[in-house]
Amino acid sequence: MAIFSILYSGFKNTNNIFRSLVGYNLNKNIYEDNKSELNINNWRLLEFFKFISNIFIVKLPIYCPNWMPNIIKFLFFGNNSKLIIDSNESSENNCKVLYINGILSNEKVVLETKNILTHMIKKPINILHNVTDSLLSDLIECLIGKTTQQLTEPSTIALFEISKLLLDSKTSKIIIIAHSQGTIITATLLNNLYKLGLDKKEYLEKLEIYAFANCSSKMKYIIDDLPYMEHFANKEDFVAKLGCNCDKDIKNLIDIDGKIFINENGSGHMLNSHYLLNFKNNFPESKFNIYIHD
Repeated sequence: MAIFSILYSGFKNTNNIFRSLVGYNLNKNIYEDNKSELNINNWRLLEFFKFISNIFIVKLPIYCPNWMPNIIKFLFFGNNSKLIIDSNESSENNCKVLYINGILSNEKVVLETKNILTHMIKKPINILHNVTDSLLSDLIECLIGKTTQQLTEPSTIALFEISKLLLDSKTSKIIIIAHSQGTIITATLLNNLYKLGLDKKEYLEKLEIYAFANCSSKMKYIIDDLPYMEHFANKEDFVAKLGCNCDKDIKNLIDIDGKIFINENGSGHMLNSHYLLNFKNNFPESKFNIYIHD
């Protein structure tokens, strides 16, 4: 299967898997940088307990009765992916921004990412929180999204929310910021827009997609180089090597349109720590810079 070739290539062509995910400033990220996903303040005892349970306990794909104790609900039933609306969002905002997170991101971490993005671009940021139902479940969702056109639970919600915005005549621009598994979700929703009749220029020219560590296998223009897309990868980011920064041995298996920017000196996979906090210096030619306010 193609997925095994892609994974093998990623492992073979990554010098240090651990550092390609957490970078080289681990102590600083854990103890000093409050904006880092790995900062100890984001993983107090309760958050750490939730994180461990999210990794190792696979959630049951059935409805949880209301009388069930909360601890049982949390451990074994999980939550659905959801849209978190920015409190500053209003119908007057004709430019909508949606952030779609990757795997193993708790709500505290995605809200910190939202704060960083809000500070960067000075716009309300809505979050499509791709909720973790366990590491295994997330990886299965990634596998389905990467190898098929089938809608998973988070990509179905993303398609619904983006469709509403595309059909809203008051919305002139929709900016999607996606990271890691979020890029697979984004690719899947693009591949399914035609089912809703939204694969027309009048809709697609509203869309701008900025995909960080894009690990999808297929993210294609739909018509006339639309929607506008950019992809960002640190040279030593294992996950990006499964997609937009793949090596030549699997170029025939990866098909991604749009501009691809590689930070040749970059390492690490975390969106806050390794991509956003020094974006202008690492990706100076990106169109995304026009939205960034110093």
